[in-house]
Amino acid sequence: GPGRVVLQAAPPAWDAFSMELWGPLTSGGTCVIAPGDYLLPDTLADLVASTGVDTVWLTSTVFNLFVDEDDPRRPCFTGVRQVLTGGERLSPEHVSRFLTRYPETVLTNGYGPVESCVFATTHRVTAADCVRVGGVPIGTPVHGTAVHLLDGDRPAAPGDRAEICLSGDGLADGYLNAPEETAAAFPTVVLGGAPVRVYRTGDLGHLDADGVLHFHGRADRQVKISGHRIEPAEVEAAARRIPGVREAVVVPIAAKSGGY
Repeated sequence: GPGRVVLQAAPPAWDAFSMELWGPLTSGGTCVIAPGDYLLPDTLADLVASTGVDTVWLTSTVFNLFVDEDDPRRPCFTGVRQVLTGGERLSPEHVSRFLTRYPETVLTNGYGPVESCVFATTHRVTAADCVRVGGVPIGTPVHGTAVHLLDGDRPAAPGDRAEICLSGDGLADGYLNAPEETAAAFPTVVLGGAPVRVYRTGDLGHLDADGVLHFHGRADRQVKISGHRIEPAEVEAAARRIPGVREAVVVPIAAKSGGY
């Protein structure tokens, strides 16, 4: 919004780039382009001091790194009004340490595949979220987006785990020169008696009694590492093409922080 100073650090090919660039420039804010190819805690502290950056997006893996490397003698988030994070499950341990150290900074957990353009849902994280059995929620839909939990082509029963499907203004037109993949991922289903074009995320979730969305992993084998989608089957196929390799199996190992 007006007056916000947003750091632009994502590569142009990533959907977060559009949020960091066009978000502030179309709403009266300022975009500050980070120097170099990657962001470090000291760099962030310098930018906050020299440019007034007050809004930052970090993948959850990078967020964890910043929390671990944060120097009490030169806190890197001092002066930052809002930190947006996501791309993988949040680590309750790192979230708790951040909220304790920076109680005035808003921490937002954002969820959304690139097919829905940056965030489809957001959740303001609180200390209470750090002790939830299912982890930090991924929240409620952003303006112009709707979340549908589908069992096949039908709405799941209230409270049940089901596939997270998205509809609304942010959906992509489809995949370039891939009509079959587009048709499978972006079907039109009947919801409430009306046809609705949705994106099938392949993620599983449930809505609690307050309408807040909770994430429960994948319906397939896909994992996210540092915000990037990894298909174990594709890695296995590539490994089998190596001379001398007959079979290959990829097993993602979950980290204590919640990622891989």
